[in-house]
Amino acid sequence: MRNVLLVLAAITLTSCASSQHGPWVDDADRIANGVNEYPSEFVCDEKGVTFLDFAGHRYAADPLGLLGPLLNDRGEALVYGPSDRPLENLYSSGLTHTFGLPGEDPTVRELYVDLDGNQDYVYISVGGARLEQWPRADQGCPTNPDLAK
Repeated sequence: MRNVLLVLAAITLTSCASSQHGPWVDDADRIANGVNEYPSEFVCDEKGVTFLDFAGHRYAADPLGLLGPLLNDRGEALVYGPSDRPLENLYSSGLTHTFGLPGEDPTVRELYVDLDGNQDYVYISVGGARLEQWPRADQGCPTNPDLAK
């Protein structure tokens, strides 16, 4: 029985380690507390959005605009997409997420924040090849506004 449990635990850890949505780990390879990435269908009726909870806020990768307009506290539009911000203007959170299919080279994603403390966006470097800006989406889902942070 113990061997069966060990095998199941190994399969579970392997599938989690290769997940597109986490876990995020610190530089000592410990799972980061309070940092969760998950697809929108876990909390909304919408599919196609990915949420990231980080530093007390919810951020969203919403390439199709399914969440509707995202606005900051000043009423300015926040948009998901590629960012041309130089990494020198950002601060590494020290958190990374590695995923990939067996037999493929893994992709490493790194989480960055603004040097000036602005929390309108987090930035994710994907394999060092591209930088995505994820806007703050604290208002929850259009179909489930009770999930607002």
